[in-house]
Amino acid sequence: MAQAAKNPDVEVIEEPGRAGLKDTAESYIKDAKRRKANEAAEQAQLVTAEFIDLMRKRKKLYVDQVDRDDIFRFHEALRDRKCAERTVSNKHTRLASWLRFAGIDKAMLPPVPRYEEKLPTVYASEQTRALLEAADPYMRVCILLGMKCGLRDQEMMHLEFRDINWNDKTLRVQSKQQWGFLPKTWEQREIPVPDNMLAELAAWQNSREGQPLVLGTKYHKPNTKLLRTLKRLAYKAGLNCG
Repeated sequence: MAQAAKNPDVEVIEEPGRAGLKDTAESYIKDAKRRKANEAAEQAQLVTAEFIDLMRKRKKLYVDQVDRDDIFRFHEALRDRKCAERTVSNKHTRLASWLRFAGIDKAMLPPVPRYEEKLPTVYASEQTRALLEAADPYMRVCILLGMKCGLRDQEMMHLEFRDINWNDKTLRVQSKQQWGFLPKTWEQREIPVPDNMLAELAAWQNSREGQPLVLGTKYHKPNTKLLRTLKRLAYKAGLNCG
């Protein structure tokens, strides 16, 4: 093992019985899913994969090899990718949660990186128009649900056509036990749907025969990549910093 650490051309062989980064990451993600913390599980998959990739490049595979310098290097790698300071801070928090789960002493971890809380960017009407013009029919419905009904990404992800009351012109945000989804604050709520949005949804349902989810995948499952797809669409439309 020591030889492998010094020589980058030597393959690092995992040692059985020693707590590996990959194994503890899988356990951490599984724990989040069992707690029905689906969003946390999705974020954990991204962060743990990024950190493990960095550690492999440093010839480190085990939890007991992680030190403060590794975490600072993780911050630097994120900044090299032009991640905002808020993103660096959020990823650090998820990383620290996993490492504590894996048995690393909290005192060893650097403090959470600070960032300036900025006001959200509000698109002007011409920018919103550009975003919709760049969208395919699927993402158009996604964008309009966010704009006209104020749905969060997890709420859009799990919205079913049966949640829409066509007569009352409302939609209901409610738990979906089959996917482990719970509304924020664990409370159902009904949202008024404007007439033009209702017409969009009716036309969309007609084109999605047999699909229970408004924005489901082709396998009839929640699309966990909605936010990522929306960010790429904004980039394509020239509406973000890149």
